[in-house]
Amino acid sequence: MRVKDIPQDAQLISDSQDVKAVMVNLGIADDDIGAIFITRDGTIYGISGNIPYLEKQVFRLGQDINYAADD
Repeated sequence: MRVKDIPQDAQLISDSQDVKAVMVNLGIADDDIGAIFITRDGTIYGISGNIPYLEKQVFRLGQDINYAADD
């Protein structure tokens, strides 16, 4: 999945402190995730780095042990 495929209702969060707070809440310790998108239904997507270029790879995040899914 790419940034351009994320639902239009998603909110971008790129402030490092806010991203870290969400990641800690999910129980994920990954310093590579620099920005996240949260949709109205609560789905969370993460990207490497904090600039959401349209072709950048996106990972669906969750509390699963293998959190990074290539949806």
